[in-house]
Amino acid sequence: MKNFFILGMATVIAFVLVGSSPVVSFSQPCPCILVCPQCPPTIIGPGPPGGTKSPDLDGNGMVNLVDLSIFASAWPPGPYLYCADYDCSGFIGLQDLALFAAHYQHMGPIPGYNQPGIDHYKTYETLGPTILGPYTLRDQFGEVVVTSLRLAKVATPVAKNNQEICDPTAHQTWWDFLFPQPNRMIRAQNQFGTHDWMLGDARYLLLPALKNEPAGQPPPELNHYLCYEAQGPTLGIEVLLTDQFDQVTVIVLEGVYFCNPCEKETPDGTVYPIVDPWAHLTVYLVENPVPYDIQALVRDQFMEEMLILNENLYLAVPALKELIPAGSSEWNRIKALYKTGVPDEE
Repeated sequence: MKNFFILGMATVIAFVLVGSSPVVSFSQPCPCILVCPQCPPTIIGPGPPGGTKSPDLDGNGMVNLVDLSIFASAWPPGPYLYCADYDCSGFIGLQDLALFAAHYQHMGPIPGYNQPGIDHYKTYETLGPTILGPYTLRDQFGEVVVTSLRLAKVATPVAKNNQEICDPTAHQTWWDFLFPQPNRMIRAQNQFGTHDWMLGDARYLLLPALKNEPAGQPPPELNHYLCYEAQGPTLGIEVLLTDQFDQVTVIVLEGVYFCNPCEKETPDGTVYPIVDPWAHLTVYLVENPVPYDIQALVRDQFMEEMLILNENLYLAVPALKELIPAGSSEWNRIKALYKTGVPDEE
């Protein structure tokens, strides 16, 4: 009887929240969809290895009363269910219920739902210190050793078109270098669609960072990223960006960098492993007319300094990646499309 009562209350609250919330709707992706290794395969449904959080809790392709029953079983004081904690708060509550309810009677996740559980990032140009290595960076393509890095950008988590921010404290520092690489073709899937990208030289190391946080608080345990110069699609799409500094409408132009999660080894042999191997970043040039002159205390694993943050030139968007093998017919087709004139790799 108690379970039926919880289920009935959950159903009523869910539909009330869907009817009254301007944020949760079928047209918007849910925030913070994380790789979900704790959930058994019979619960999480299809997705990348390890699974992803989904409202389709039994994996049958429909969000229905069975899924609602599973969700209701985790409602306090029921046992915590990681895969139903959609807002990543560590607690099953009304916001999770609203996110679940937005998908009720829908055929599986809404478009854009299965995305990495990382934020969008808005970059600001800065002039920071130079750090000497060597630092060894390892990603899905191989190993890069850099001897000198210069801080060039700071990135803030940003809400795109009023989507939720997963972690408002998790920032990034972008450390500039140049390491020659062969051309590679990849296919990236993000909220703008699925597109082919050509990658070039390695150009940035991205570190987890904090901004204006209390002394002694460690940087967030998120991926480091190795970013490559890239030729991606030209979009010309207008989006609304909201971060801790302002709200502004920008035009998203062409894709210019692609970032792989990477492992970092310091000169003393300390290794910082990849946290989420599925979470990549596609980086687009943006047209933003707003000038910035912001002072911020920024801290990462390399430094803590007061910096001046200037113009916003780029938007980083969470993405999934598929590598296109060199020499394949698809490689040759895409290479011709980009007209690079680069010979096939052996």
